[in-house]
Amino acid sequence: MAVVDYKEGEQDSRPWGKWEVKRVWISGEEAFCEKLITVMPDRMLSIQSHDGRAETWEVMSGKAVVYLGPALDRLTRYELSAGESIEIPQGMIHALANLHTEVLELKEIQHGPALRETDIVRYTAPDGKPVDLSALDTSARGQKSAAA
Repeated sequence: MAVVDYKEGEQDSRPWGKWEVKRVWISGEEAFCEKLITVMPDRMLSIQSHDGRAETWEVMSGKAVVYLGPALDRLTRYELSAGESIEIPQGMIHALANLHTEVLELKEIQHGPALRETDIVRYTAPDGKPVDLSALDTSARGQKSAAA
């Protein structure tokens, strides 16, 4: 049976911005949670993965930089504008950054058999401290060039 620990209207402020649960639902054996994620300029969420869920991200406003890959040294960098989306498969390492001067708003749809905030494996702490984006970018751009 599918489980959602999130509640509609639930929200949290973080050093990078905030998130708010807009909608939760269950369909068959799969649970769904729609969040609105707001990322302030020059901020980044933790590098993370999820063992029990996949995600779909759609940029509502602003521009997103997404890092995605099977390992920390194999991340690819994607740039998304309003109206564009990306799939984050279950277990994939990923990160979201706003490297621009305007606020980023992103709709996240989580889906899987059990949706919990504790299903986050963090590779960096979301403590608001600067992340070495140049090193991450260099690694990710190298992977993109190698894949091209």
